[in-house]
Amino acid sequence: MLPKSHFLLGVVAAIVLYFGFEIGIFGCLVFLIATIGIDVDHYLYYAYRKKDWNLRRAATWFIEKGEVFMKMSKKKRSGIYSGFWFLHGIEVVVLTWLVGYFIWELFYFVSAGFLFHLILDWIHQVSWRGRIDKLSIVYDYFKYKKLKFIDDVNRIAKI
Repeated sequence: MLPKSHFLLGVVAAIVLYFGFEIGIFGCLVFLIATIGIDVDHYLYYAYRKKDWNLRRAATWFIEKGEVFMKMSKKKRSGIYSGFWFLHGIEVVVLTWLVGYFIWELFYFVSAGFLFHLILDWIHQVSWRGRIDKLSIVYDYFKYKKLKFIDDVNRIAKI
């Protein structure tokens, strides 16, 4: 799911939290920032793999690969991974919740924002890939070793 979609749905969720659960504006802002901020791991992954810290090129790279990827059949898409996202897993949600419980309650909103983002990703993934990734960092790490990296998507799409 694109960051724009996460942002718009995050705004709606933050408004529901504000009015429906009487959560303060600061908590709602933290939730919204976390809903979008979790994707920083996509940028860091790109920077690491490509040795390029340019944010614009990273965004362009993901958009271009995504367009080719979406033109492929579901079967071909299921054999490709787009990267190892170290913030996209239930382990990080639990960790941020524990930090909220033991250290600073503000992290409850971070945890909720991360979980909201992951749920949106899971829903989106089922529709365009036919499987759910980003459920567990540990599980995905071992599973991705068997798949082809999205950098090969142009070559695979032609096969």
